[in-house]
Amino acid sequence: MKRIALLILTAALLAASLALPASAANKVPYMQFIQAESLPCDKGGAVVKDDKGAIGGKGLTVTEKASSAADPGFTLTFTVDVDGDYTVWGRAFFPNQSSNSLFYSVDGGESLIWDFPDEDGEAICYNSWQYFYLTFREKGTFTDTAKYGKWTIENSDWRHSPNVLHLTAGEHKIKFAGREANWILDEFVITNLKVEEYDPNDQDGANKCILPECKFCGTNWKHYYKDMYAQGGPTAEEYYKTSVLPKYVKAETTAAAKADGGGTGGAAKAAPQTLDPLTVTLAAAALSAALIPALKLKKRR
Repeated sequence: MKRIALLILTAALLAASLALPASAANKVPYMQFIQAESLPCDKGGAVVKDDKGAIGGKGLTVTEKASSAADPGFTLTFTVDVDGDYTVWGRAFFPNQSSNSLFYSVDGGESLIWDFPDEDGEAICYNSWQYFYLTFREKGTFTDTAKYGKWTIENSDWRHSPNVLHLTAGEHKIKFAGREANWILDEFVITNLKVEEYDPNDQDGANKCILPECKFCGTNWKHYYKDMYAQGGPTAEEYYKTSVLPKYVKAETTAAAKADGGGTGGAAKAAPQTLDPLTVTLAAAALSAALIPALKLKKRR
């Protein structure tokens, strides 16, 4: 039943996107959700771990530390349709500041470090499921306290600098290895929306679990310490497909219609599609919302 519901949901959303004029479809955000446990792992690298907090009840972890991204780990493979800038998020669980970083390399490039929140003591960011964007350690002079934390300013090292990936159309690979051990990764989100534009932790301002302070980041650069799914809400993918995507489609369809002559006082051009995109999209959104209960992958406790 769950597989059938998922297929219907996917087909409905695909139909909506196919019904869009090209000018509108090109502006709908790129968004891909990939379960970590589905990724290929190197021998002696990451292993699948059961965890009731994971979306599908499973995630990836390592028990041995690596020395670089070249060591055994796992690989995230994805394809983008157009050249552009992309951001990667990971849904992570980490117990302390000795288990909160990974090595990674993009398309065989240099080995970089992905740092999660790193607060002292028993901070609320630990032992909690949250999404965090792919980072790199940026060196330089930082003075803006609204964006950079005290540690960053004093050490000239911003460890939460977003790694915006400049990608060409086609397939790309990110190789990960455990710089530290005992974290769990549940899901990856790849998008062409900036960190400032989209955060999979939040759902229309409903998430109040904001980390009070980050040693690396300033007062205006907020992080969440618990995502909405961990609080009993829908997954980031469910929320995106039922609440975020329809808004983009509606806005871009309206803009495309005006550009083609509709609402300008002139004669509107004939639409290239046979289906009304807004009608299809709204129907898809309604169907998605109705199917959400069937798509739950585990029972809540």
